[in-house]
Amino acid sequence: MRQLGKIPLGFKMAIRKDMGVYDYLFEQARARFDATTIEGKKEIADELLPVISGITNAIVKEHYLRKLSSLLNTSYESIAKELEKTQKRTPILPQMLKVQPKRSREEILEEYLISLIIQFDDPHLALEKANTILADVFSKEKAYQKLLDILTNYFQYNERFDSRKFEQLLTRGVAFYLQ
Repeated sequence: MRQLGKIPLGFKMAIRKDMGVYDYLFEQARARFDATTIEGKKEIADELLPVISGITNAIVKEHYLRKLSSLLNTSYESIAKELEKTQKRTPILPQMLKVQPKRSREEILEEYLISLIIQFDDPHLALEKANTILADVFSKEKAYQKLLDILTNYFQYNERFDSRKFEQLLTRGVAFYLQ
């Protein structure tokens, strides 16, 4: 069986260690930025403060604010002030809280199948097999059918799958850019 995509090693380790999502985000920020430089501290704070501001439990929020102040070697008060600024800059608007309409099971499965096809080692082969097996039921959603049509057309002009080329094709939405 072929691997469907590369999962970052850090994510695999986080799952094995049963690391919480916030701790994982802290580890990722620490790995990407240098917490000993002022620029690195700013980048870490800019990345983590919006995440922390979304925590509704006051105890958990304070825990991560203290953890951030420790990571950045700065006072809790300065982190709390920056958090206030972050919350003022990104107010939660009522339109941001709109509930998305519930998608049908078929739509979710079609989306999942298309993502598996594209991530497969040989997307052309995966698309052919999916079309053969699911010809009668695939696809009921217009957007997914259009995506499948574009993918099918892509392979008429290209032997190998190039995600950047396919992405450009999707953003343009025009079949003659396939060549």
